[in-house]
Amino acid sequence: MIPAYKKVHLRDIVIDPGAQTPERDMMNDMLCHMTEGELTVVQNKKEFIVKKGDVWTCAKGLNTEGTQNKSSAVAIMRIIDLLT
Repeated sequence: MIPAYKKVHLRDIVIDPGAQTPERDMMNDMLCHMTEGELTVVQNKKEFIVKKGDVWTCAKGLNTEGTQNKSSAVAIMRIIDLLT
């Protein structure tokens, strides 16, 4: 149990080749895990590549994030929402 959070929500996002998600404010703290494929992530205007097995974080009120699948394979991003 993490005292700061009342709930944890797990979801998978499938991003097809060439698809992207717009850069937006994070609505809650979260952990992201790349379960398949590769994504280009833009977080707070800085770009980085995540590959299968990589994990990164986002904080409510501190991060904006968008993604793009520039590869020819499906990408799956598992998001663990940390909810208060």
